[in-house]
Amino acid sequence: MIDPSFRTLRRRSGELNVAADREQDEDTAALLMFYAAECALKAVYLDQHKLRDTSSANAYKRAARFFGHDLIGLIEELNIPANAVGKPPATKLRSNNSPLAVKTLHEAWRYGEKAERVNDFDTPGFVI
Repeated sequence: MIDPSFRTLRRRSGELNVAADREQDEDTAALLMFYAAECALKAVYLDQHKLRDTSSANAYKRAARFFGHDLIGLIEELNIPANAVGKPPATKLRSNNSPLAVKTLHEAWRYGEKAERVNDFDTPGFVI
């Protein structure tokens, strides 16, 4: 199991961000940006709570590993104000119109599914 430190996560976030900027395929770039954001948020979590790596926990805070790919959960745990990050976009799979939650978007992109934004945030069944 790999347990990256704050420095490793911070470095990797930057590398993924640069790679996403160069990527021609929109979904591949989105996947890289998703992972860049995940690394950055976990780095902040480790730094804020003085944890050694993603498996470290203390009496007050669980390990960063607990969050998996849940960016919304990390944002909430870090008390980042909603107006600082904006409302996450509602998305769906292009192939069958299934709604996609933010924490599962990376799976669609990783496996080559095409995702698209849904403009109406009040669409029934869409999960953010």
